[in-house]
Amino acid sequence: MTEREQPTGPWTPEEIERERRARAAMVRANAQRGIEANFKEAAAGARFAERFAASFTPRDDGA
Repeated sequence: MTEREQPTGPWTPEEIERERRARAAMVRANAQRGIEANFKEAAAGARFAERFAASFTPRDDGA
């Protein structure tokens, strides 16, 4: 874990180990899905974020 990913709060050793196992399982699952599937998912998330941010930008309707 990097410094940023360190647990915050009073986690028990069991909780920390469970989190480590869960992260390792996620890494394995992402590796199994492959780069293309992971990239498509990331790109879809970025497109959603752009549309979401644009929805808060005032439009100039010429009014």
